[in-house]
Amino acid sequence: MAANENGLAERLFYRMLLAADDYGRLPGDPWLLKAHTGPLLNNSEGEVAAAISCLEEHGLIARYKAGGEDYLVLVNYDRYQTTDWSKVGESEFPAPPDWQTNPPISLVEFLEKHPDRRYFSLKRYGLTSEVNLCGQPLMELEGSLEVEVEGEVEVEEGTTKARADTDAPPKEKKLTPIQQVIEDAWAAFEFEGKPSGKGYSGLVDAVQKVGIPLVRDWAAIIKRKPPPLKEGADRWKSFCKQFKDAMNRPWEWQPKSNKSGKTIPARKDAKYGKGRIQL
Repeated sequence: MAANENGLAERLFYRMLLAADDYGRLPGDPWLLKAHTGPLLNNSEGEVAAAISCLEEHGLIARYKAGGEDYLVLVNYDRYQTTDWSKVGESEFPAPPDWQTNPPISLVEFLEKHPDRRYFSLKRYGLTSEVNLCGQPLMELEGSLEVEVEGEVEVEEGTTKARADTDAPPKEKKLTPIQQVIEDAWAAFEFEGKPSGKGYSGLVDAVQKVGIPLVRDWAAIIKRKPPPLKEGADRWKSFCKQFKDAMNRPWEWQPKSNKSGKTIPARKDAKYGKGRIQL
């Protein structure tokens, strides 16, 4: 952070984390922002404006305009705060320009798990029926419930019926980069099927914290010699534990540099003590 550049910027950032709405949004006008975050701060409007600019330069916030007014949003706000989307209503602030195409992963996963739009409409979260989440559009089903009957999809409550093409192959769901790297790590263990189950969002959070490249490096090491699964062990639980442990303690498996400058494998790597490792 830019604590050495602008001490107010650091203090303001932590105040913004507490004052932002459930979407991480705040007024962008320096005076209004000060009123929201710290009305008793002994700083001028110009000093607050400079702190905002500092935070934007370091990629911690993004400023935007809507209806002629200034607003800002905390970048990756859902990494700092855990949001229960079932209890979140419409934001008091307009959405930033990329909201339709880049909503938080936690919101995407929530909507995919709760497709009944009678309770969790896209409009409620400031999204539209055209929004594309993880490669698939989430269509509005306000006040309706789908029931499949002999090749037909019947929508109750007096709405129209639509016939499903049962012979058509199912469309493959396009994965996000984070979902793809999790699947790649799963495949490195030579497990069958797709990775899924309780705790998947925890893996997504882990990737967001450490970055995709680190996961790829770990998967490459696992792929060379997948560890055997203990008899009777649950594949998914075992994978989740090893995944999270590896992301929390990367120094246990990452290559090390010895005194001569050569790169050697970490102790937990299959090639430990066998010279240079190639990822």
